Amino acid sequence: MNRRNFISSALMAAIIMIAGLVISTNTASAQCPQYMLDINYIVPNPCQGPAVFDVSWDNGQIDHHSYMIDGKYIHPQPPFPVRMLGVWLCGTFVPLHIKKAVNCPAFGCLPGMCVEIEVKETSPGCYEIKMQPTGGPC
Repeated sequence: MNRRNFISSALMAAIIMIAGLVISTNTASAQCPQYMLDINYIVPNPCQGPAVFDVSWDNGQIDHHSYMIDGKYIHPQPPFPVRMLGVWLCGTFVPLHIKKAVNCPAFGCLPGMCVEIEVKETSPGCYEIKMQPTGGPC
């Protein structure tokens, strides 16, 4: 009878350890509480702005942004386990881990000027969006 109790207790301890490991792994990979936008040299010059774009998340949420001044902005992001899919800029979707030049007359930019946008995951669950003009055509 003692042997059965020992095996039963050992199995229960193993299940608790595995559950603890799974929970701690999920907690460690949880998202940052915010994401960063870095807008450089776009508004008010050479584009008359505003810089308007949408951030898409895998839970269907869309965050709308509009800026008249360059800078770095921090925004809260949806709770874990939501992931950023990418950014909609002037009707063009730029997915995560892509850097792309987008023709964006909607910003009131000089004719032929493109805006380069980069959407990246800086560490697990932490996101950064960078935008700046390319200095010429796309």
